[in-house]
Amino acid sequence: LLLNRVMSGLRIRANPEDSASVVIEIGAVFSKCGFAGEHTPRHVMRTQITSRVSGKQITYSKAMSGGEDELESFLHDLFHHMYYKVLLLNPRDRSCAVVESVLSPSNLRRAVAKVLFVKMNVPELCFIPNYPSTLFTVAKTTALVLDFGFEKTVIMPVIENIPMLIEAEILMVGSKAIHDCIEKSLLENSKVMLPSGEVKPCSEFPLLLTSSIIEDIKVRTCFVSPHHRAKELYEKSENFKPAPSVEYPLPDSEILLVVGNCREFSAECLFSFNDDENNLAELILSSVSRCPIDTRKELLSNIIITGGTAHLPGLKHRLMSELRWALDESSLAPKFENNKTVLMHDVPCKPCYVNWLGASIYAQSKSTSLNFIKVKDYKQLNFDATDWCNNRTVD
Repeated sequence: LLLNRVMSGLRIRANPEDSASVVIEIGAVFSKCGFAGEHTPRHVMRTQITSRVSGKQITYSKAMSGGEDELESFLHDLFHHMYYKVLLLNPRDRSCAVVESVLSPSNLRRAVAKVLFVKMNVPELCFIPNYPSTLFTVAKTTALVLDFGFEKTVIMPVIENIPMLIEAEILMVGSKAIHDCIEKSLLENSKVMLPSGEVKPCSEFPLLLTSSIIEDIKVRTCFVSPHHRAKELYEKSENFKPAPSVEYPLPDSEILLVVGNCREFSAECLFSFNDDENNLAELILSSVSRCPIDTRKELLSNIIITGGTAHLPGLKHRLMSELRWALDESSLAPKFENNKTVLMHDVPCKPCYVNWLGASIYAQSKSTSLNFIKVKDYKQLNFDATDWCNNRTVD
């Protein structure tokens, strides 16, 4: 495999014009890199890197909260690892397409462009907006994208490949909130079996619950409860039976008993009502109701779910149930009297890298709408990047 990749790199240097672009997506927790035209990224890594200068571990959130120099240093180390350790490629040999969130701050775009052009010496750079690129995976131009992120869930209508920013809704609940619910439930209800056979409350060992262990517990044991089960829990029905508990092995031979309610109801924060008395289903209808009336049917019939949280078993089924309830019972139901059809796409890949796959297809299509910036153009723009929504320099 290594020999094939090295030989591929040698062929690329011989014919740089015929080579596919490098496609990079930078996420809050995970980043992906690969080549345009491929159906999966070559590598998925955590968006954290060990600084080559200080030797300290730097995360995406820490780099974004720091200064401009710290962000550029973080991105330089991240791209250096992707190109030289993962892709085994000289950045000079291929153009680069970066999947950009339409809600990301402009300072991130400028830092990415500066690092790739000035420090990595890429010949061409293109920013591809993430939500429109998602639609390429299902061959649609109009759809409703639900992006379950780490800190928030974004509801973004896309009409004729244009993201409707004003009509979009944001629910400030994501994977981080689920992790917090799991941790709280474990500390309150779970027990730990020590190697000696002694059983003690989990609250006596709070340091055992690291972020990686909590995430692993979510992936391996948790699921989303059906609508009727959640209703029985809230109503405290006498016939309610909790899901079975499971044993989770900890690193030092301890056994953590994960109770059934923790497994089943940690994701309820996604569907509970917020301070404005709105839940996820009502926010979806609110977003669609503000779109042009002739697009609402198509939006509800083309829902695309992305993000790592979408891997939770039962999420799509629960979301469909919530939407059907909202179409009948919510205050927005009269606006959808003649439109009760809700359909979700089965994307051709894992939900966690749908955006990357769409950008891979888009970058390979050689579309005229791809605005690749060359080095000379970047210098003419006074070392500033272009904004995806108006193709003008960012102030």
